[in-house]
Amino acid sequence: MLPYTVAVSLALVALLQGGPLAAAQPAGAPAPGPLAAGPLAAPQRLVVCVVEGSPPMSNCSVGAEGSTLFSGYDVEVLRHVAVRLNPPFLEGEDYEMRCMPFNATANSLLTRDGVCDLALGAITTSTAREQAGVMFSRVPTYSPSLAVMVPASFKQADGWFWTKPYDLSAWLAILLTLLAFPLLVFVVETVALKASTEQDESWRDIMYQLYVQVNWFDLDGQEVRATATRIVLFVYFLMSIFLVEAYAANLAAFLTVQQLTSTVTSISQLKGRAVGTLPVYAERLQRSGLATTLYPPESVEDITAVRGPWLSDLASGKLAAFVFDEPLLRYADKLTGCDFKLLPDTFDQFNYAFAFPNTTRPSTIDAVDDAILQLQEDGTLEQLRQMYIRAGHPDEKCTSQAGNSPRITFVQFYGLWVVWGAALVVALALALAMYLRRWRRRRRATNKCKQPDLSSSRRSSSKLRSRGAKDADGMGAAAAAAASAEDSGGGSATSLLLQLLEAEAEAAAAQHARLAAAVAAARRRQTQPEAEKESCD
Repeated sequence: MLPYTVAVSLALVALLQGGPLAAAQPAGAPAPGPLAAGPLAAPQRLVVCVVEGSPPMSNCSVGAEGSTLFSGYDVEVLRHVAVRLNPPFLEGEDYEMRCMPFNATANSLLTRDGVCDLALGAITTSTAREQAGVMFSRVPTYSPSLAVMVPASFKQADGWFWTKPYDLSAWLAILLTLLAFPLLVFVVETVALKASTEQDESWRDIMYQLYVQVNWFDLDGQEVRATATRIVLFVYFLMSIFLVEAYAANLAAFLTVQQLTSTVTSISQLKGRAVGTLPVYAERLQRSGLATTLYPPESVEDITAVRGPWLSDLASGKLAAFVFDEPLLRYADKLTGCDFKLLPDTFDQFNYAFAFPNTTRPSTIDAVDDAILQLQEDGTLEQLRQMYIRAGHPDEKCTSQAGNSPRITFVQFYGLWVVWGAALVVALALALAMYLRRWRRRRRATNKCKQPDLSSSRRSSSKLRSRGAKDADGMGAAAAAAASAEDSGGGSATSLLLQLLEAEAEAAAAQHARLAAAVAAARRRQTQPEAEKESCD
């Protein structure tokens, strides 16, 4: 008995090519699957044709021992599909890979006795190819788009290079902010100062020190005093730091990296100009309004060679652009130095798939489709795309996007203006709240104010003056009596009169002090404090 793996190989060959096993099925019976068994004639392995020179989708290279090494995204997808078939197919036992040019691969698929049982390597599905007799897996292995390569050159810096970090929207926003800032500060400061009230000094000292440490603005020598205004300045200061740092970083990127530029910056600029492509994409480009110049498929058979009439025509200016598969053209772009670049936009998505000859059983293609779906669902396809398609090429010397630092737009930084606007709202609310509070206090004080009653103080002053006059008259009479008594020689009477005079003098001094105190109190009531007068106005 033949080995089991050989039997499986012969069964799949029969299914793919409509061999003896297919003929042995009775009429009306369902087509056997890829694992059908039956009489075996001779051992035979499936042949998988790998399109050479189509990295990162497929590529062939010579190993250390002279053997051919197969690599690329489509190659790895096939290997994962093979081990998921039931039973799994083993490379080297159940199938073998052969490296072939694209034209030879296509001819083999269209020939009944062709060598290819399956073909892979950036093979695009199309109605024309299906009508010619090529069958495709219904689940694509990858869905790329068409990319556009254009001539490029390094851009020299000019005197307006300093405007590059910001786009027009950002510059307009900054200009309007600078114009509005003084007016906003004036409004907040005016409202806040009119509402100023005495606060706890320790709290004011702490806030002032914090403000001094972080604020470096000099508003024409005038220091802002209101807390509300300082809030606005503090947020404006933080916003300025972010904008200045972003500008400096982006300007450094523009100045230190040479810019690769082109006269063509978008696909819309290609209308009416010569655009090169392959015949399979001619109809797609014509639908987009592009005039096509067609090149044979063999001109891009080996994209790694970076040669062909399309490349020389592009360099000479005969072509304005060349349109081709995005993965292949991006790989070629990394090998062409800095004379070409890819436009950032791609268009017209299409599919890569495994190709089969038209003798292949549909059940075989169904089994391959199921395996591809499993790879898609468990994330294997995405991992392979990251590894082979999006990872780039390690030998690249000059990328097409060198120096194309994106300009900063207002949309990227509008959050700073939102924060500053919120600070303005808070500051105005604080200033208005303080203003209303002081207005209410003044209104209550006005209702309580009365003119001081000075009549009682005047009456008290008059009484004190009259009493002082009487005391003075009494003291004069006592002094005269003492003098006459002394002249008459009465010693005891003189002593008594002296005591009386001393008592009267003390009483007069006390009365004078009371009079002075009453006058001072009256004057204080007449000269009311300034703050009390204002509250009563």
